[in-house]
Amino acid sequence: VLILGGSLSGYAGINPIWVIAGAFTGTFSASLLLYQAGLRMERRLLQSRRFSALLDTRTFLKLEKVLNRYGFLIILFSRFIPVVRSGIILAAGIVNLDPKKTLISLAASILASTLMFTLGGRFLGKKLEANLAFWYSCLGAILIGLAVTWVVYFVVINIVRYFQSKKK
Repeated sequence: VLILGGSLSGYAGINPIWVIAGAFTGTFSASLLLYQAGLRMERRLLQSRRFSALLDTRTFLKLEKVLNRYGFLIILFSRFIPVVRSGIILAAGIVNLDPKKTLISLAASILASTLMFTLGGRFLGKKLEANLAFWYSCLGAILIGLAVTWVVYFVVINIVRYFQSKKK
């Protein structure tokens, strides 16, 4: 969404500060809620029937050691890992990492990722017509390549199945 927002702002000539400010505010608010939820849940999450299957006690204890040692660095870099980032913030609340340092590293990581994705999208948006012309010129070759790949894949799969059935 940030790349698309940046791209549209670049194409339309809109100042990207509004995209960055809106994205930062929304992401920081959501992350703050996750951190607060972790603070409130504490270790009760591990005894919950509903959530205990997601994170067993042994894994949690390992995670707690790592977060207590490298938590702020993990928060800084987790923003660039889509599946992990929300879980890390929740876990930071559960293990009760220092709120001030946690929120500072969270704000820095959100600002860095928001700037990177929005400004990257803005660059693409400014070059949108040239990029589209390039992709349209390559589209035929890409589609032919995909079709050949699928045909080869299905031929190889059928040959393998044939020889496997011969062995049986």
